[in-house]
Amino acid sequence: MSCRAISANQVTLGTLLSAYGMVTNWLQAVQLVHLSYQWPVCPATLTVVSFNAMLAACRVQWPLTLHMLFASASQRLPPDVVSYNTVASNAGPWTWAVKLLTSAREASVRCNTIGNNAVIAACSTSFAWREAVAVADTMQFRGIQCSTVTCNSLGTANVRASHWQKASVVQDFMLDSKLTPDALSFNVILSALDRAEQPQSALNLLFDIKRHRLQLTPMSFGSAMSALSRGTRWRNALQLLSIMASSHLPAAAQVCNSALLACSRSSSWQWTFQLHEERPNADEVAAVAVVSAYDEAGRWQDALELLLRCSRERRLISSAALHVSACSACTRGRCWEQSLLLWEDMRFRGFAADEAAQGALLQSLSAANLGLWASSLRHVAGSQLVETGPLLRNFAMVPCEQVRQWTHSLAMSMALAQVGLQADVNTFGILLGSLQVIHQWVRSMLMVHQLRLRWCINEVHAGAAIATAQASQHWTLACDLLLNAGGMRVHFREPSTAFGAALEACSAYWWVSLTLAEEMSCQGLLPTLPLLAVKSDALEIGRCWHQQAAVLDVASSQGLQCLVSAENMTGC
Repeated sequence: MSCRAISANQVTLGTLLSAYGMVTNWLQAVQLVHLSYQWPVCPATLTVVSFNAMLAACRVQWPLTLHMLFASASQRLPPDVVSYNTVASNAGPWTWAVKLLTSAREASVRCNTIGNNAVIAACSTSFAWREAVAVADTMQFRGIQCSTVTCNSLGTANVRASHWQKASVVQDFMLDSKLTPDALSFNVILSALDRAEQPQSALNLLFDIKRHRLQLTPMSFGSAMSALSRGTRWRNALQLLSIMASSHLPAAAQVCNSALLACSRSSSWQWTFQLHEERPNADEVAAVAVVSAYDEAGRWQDALELLLRCSRERRLISSAALHVSACSACTRGRCWEQSLLLWEDMRFRGFAADEAAQGALLQSLSAANLGLWASSLRHVAGSQLVETGPLLRNFAMVPCEQVRQWTHSLAMSMALAQVGLQADVNTFGILLGSLQVIHQWVRSMLMVHQLRLRWCINEVHAGAAIATAQASQHWTLACDLLLNAGGMRVHFREPSTAFGAALEACSAYWWVSLTLAEEMSCQGLLPTLPLLAVKSDALEIGRCWHQQAAVLDVASSQGLQCLVSAENMTGC
């Protein structure tokens, strides 16, 4: 049997291009098309099928596919719906995907569900949720059937745009349209509930997946666990970890971190420490959660030990968040020296001094309770941080309040307006605390008046104003503040402190002291022995006052007699 040469034709070209498309060998596909025009026996003509196969092979090179698609019309090879679908699936930026859809309509090519789904997916990936919704509305207007993929992509776009309610509406539309939701559909809604901080709804939806006979995925557990961490549902978080272990699903780092955060934010320190012991080489999120738990538990030594262990293991040594959390733990433990040393270590490592780091330092200066107001003022003056609120200024004013440096506190509060910030309730509380010195009751009452116009007065503000009246020995002001506390909607959780300050202000006026002491005794704020002591002191002051008054009366009567005698002598 003699050998015979077989000529290549369009079928050969299409088959080869399809093979290259299976492995995305775009370079060989382009070279094959170029050589096909030079075949000596029968030059191949590129058909639409072969052209689509070449587009599929070049799908990883989206600029090349776009160029070939737009150039095909000039070569008398109009693309069909498969061509547009292939390019739209890998069109790169969402703007080009929308442009492709517009070009298809101008070319009288009616894109089907696949092409529109590709455009919506491109928009959802690029956070262009408005364009995704517009494409979906156009599909309904043109009578193109939506699919589960359409709803999933549209829901993803709404979730990434923080439109949780619209994502739920998309799910309801999918169920009303009798579309079958898949695992991705539930994952999208779980992500929406996670960002909407609705842990109970996320937990209920997770268990509803089983009713649809769908397999639970680690992503589903991750979204539900993240929602539980936002809602501090630590028991449910541990339950989900147990379910994942019984289902032989690997617990990713994100899932374990969410469980750690849930336990840490719920003050369940023991479970936080136990989960950390199971994963000692955790990442930054887990380490910060554990240090925060140490902070809440008052175990600043353990927080420092974890930080030192990470430093010895060359792990997380560049984590500013971990250093700030450890600094906060030392501050809460009244170990402000260690907190300041950590701050110096952060500066040595070149960490960016963000708002959290600045707040940790100023809290340390406040916790020192040594009147380090000069250091606090210098730090705020040398900081180049763009503030978003009065928090840092409030922290800096606390050391000034501790030593009653009210002039510096007022200057710093006035500087808030210069940087475009407004004083908050805490700012006024610190200012009122700074004014607890003699002769500053007028400024104190002016601030109380401003507070009543802007916000509500709390017991801290009223207590500071009473203390200012006490320092100025202004007993009428102290009594007025106590009597008008109900009218200002101020309820003292510890009224003995406020009454004690007012009683101290009235100490020189024995009749007022007796009245206040009786009132405190009636309200159960003054036991019997202190009541007797206050009464004894007040009566002693009153007795001395009467004796002085009697002496003054005798002196005044003798002086009057001398004046009368002098007048009589003059008249004579």
